[in-house]
Amino acid sequence: MKPANTLVVVEPAAPILEAPAKFGAGIVPVALLLPLTGIHAEIGHLLLDAAQLALFDLGDKALEIRPYDTAGNPKRAAQAAQTAIVEGAALLLGPVFSQTTVSAAKEARKSSINLVSFSNDQRVAGGGAYLMGLSPQQQIKRIVKYARAQGIRRYAALIPESPYGRAILRSLRDSINNSDGDLVTVEFYLPEISELDAAVQRLTLTETRSYDAILVPEGGDRLRAFAALLPHHDIHPELVQYIGTTLWSNSTIGKEPALIGGWFPAPTPDRVERFRQKYFNTYQRLPPRIATLVYDSVALAAALARQRDFSAEAISEASGFSGVAGIFRFSNTGTAERGLAVLEVTVDGFNVLSKAPTTFENSNN
Repeated sequence: MKPANTLVVVEPAAPILEAPAKFGAGIVPVALLLPLTGIHAEIGHLLLDAAQLALFDLGDKALEIRPYDTAGNPKRAAQAAQTAIVEGAALLLGPVFSQTTVSAAKEARKSSINLVSFSNDQRVAGGGAYLMGLSPQQQIKRIVKYARAQGIRRYAALIPESPYGRAILRSLRDSINNSDGDLVTVEFYLPEISELDAAVQRLTLTETRSYDAILVPEGGDRLRAFAALLPHHDIHPELVQYIGTTLWSNSTIGKEPALIGGWFPAPTPDRVERFRQKYFNTYQRLPPRIATLVYDSVALAAALARQRDFSAEAISEASGFSGVAGIFRFSNTGTAERGLAVLEVTVDGFNVLSKAPTTFENSNN
């Protein structure tokens, strides 16, 4: 297998402080669909900065990026896609959200134009729509495979009552079955913080020693709440391995004593941190988590523009691509496969327990 297409970068240029109508000196137009107005405008402009940083880093001479405003609204997203296509876009990058992706992808399909979205909702993938977002399925598959190698077979899980929670649970059941394991118990909860204690109390009705690990697929305030509630109800990390998802990718979670020693899958932290530092040095503010997806999508578009090939075959190149968050490629279903590491929470940050693969030939996922 030939090596992944490496997205070569140079030092960043000076920041552009206002959103341009287009940027890049190339002749191949690619549309960037972002919420540049409305309630999500702040994240839209932060992601636009990531796209500009990618293009200036690459120093690409083939690509021209044209931003279009979706306003975070499905109708506006469809209009933005229509306009971009009429104006000659060879590829659509974005939108950010699943509903806007659905409407933009519908317009793209009418003109046989491919779209690379920043969503991770697998329900919107396929038919020329590709998702840069990291799917729950791949995260769970990676961590369960690693845990099985460490002798863990029996699981408990705390699952939110949401589409995300249902996707996590489906993936967990599939991965555990494939590893000859057992899902001992599942407790569902509503998103309100006040509901979490009741879910943990229900979990205590199952004998702790009947499972080896507990999955907590949360981040932020809910993760911190669970970190306090689980030991309080005698589900101690000394007895049960705590495992999570990429939502644990916050360097401050080591301040929660119960989470120290917990495992979760994520891109290699050093690579992501280098990108965050570069972004901060350029724009004097930190990027949102999904900024790496935007950066890598522009780098992907540049690689395709150099070949003048935006076909499904080119986008789904088997050897994949190497971006700031590691290697990635697209499956036939349109979802992204990524090379993930397994990290351990420490007081000072994260420790890499299992390295991310550098090619798909030796992928651990």
